Amino acid sequence: MSSIKMTSPEKIEDDFLAEILPVGEVGAEIVLEEPAQADHQIQRIARLMQKGEDIKGFVAGEMKRLQEYLERKLQTLQGEIDWRSGPLEIYMRDANRRNPKIKSLDLPHGKLKLRAQQDKFEIDEEKVLGWAGDHLQEAASFTETKIVIRKDNLKKFIKETGEMVDGVTIEPAGESKFYLEIKGGEKNGE
Repeated sequence: MSSIKMTSPEKIEDDFLAEILPVGEVGAEIVLEEPAQADHQIQRIARLMQKGEDIKGFVAGEMKRLQEYLERKLQTLQGEIDWRSGPLEIYMRDANRRNPKIKSLDLPHGKLKLRAQQDKFEIDEEKVLGWAGDHLQEAASFTETKIVIRKDNLKKFIKETGEMVDGVTIEPAGESKFYLEIKGGEKNGE
């Protein structure tokens, strides 16, 4: 039984073109003597460019897979960080309930902090300006002659007087926000 040896088209082409390769080289330059030799160089360059594109595609695929892996791992780690931070937040809030002056605890490996949140004001300027036109004396502290709302002063007016101004809604701040600060750049807090 005879075996047939299969040869790739690229190998056949290389063998054929080897017969017409330039024979002499001058320094780093290849001396081309015939149009077939020039065409061969073009084919080689085209194959090299295709190899470059293939490598780019391979690397892009690997980078995508690595990015997905990184995101999965970071999501898992963030879940554990959140889970481990929960008891710290409960501890800090309990310490604050027992002594409202305690806003932070400085520990050897980090700080536990509670920071008061600010109320969120949504201001409909048209409605506020309409209200200000009817209440010129009260609105003088947070408006200007060109009728621009000075929002900080408007917030202060509402907080001090308790009077609601048309066009303003307030979303209460809620509980203080919890922060965990890691000291010294250790990889973990254990």
